[in-house]
Amino acid sequence: MSQEKEIKGTIVRIAGPLVQASGMKGVRLYDVASIGKMGLIGEIIKIDDDTVSIQCY
Repeated sequence: MSQEKEIKGTIVRIAGPLVQASGMKGVRLYDVASIGKMGLIGEIIKIDDDTVSIQCY
């Protein structure tokens, strides 16, 4: 049984398929992320303090 916690950040930048979000303390590299109201799926590819870069698929 997986114990996943929901972390909600704020989108600060969008550049094509790359989304940057702040307020994401506690996530790990390669975690799957749900982006925006549409729930687009992405993968965390870079972490810089509480700001992450997410590759959207």
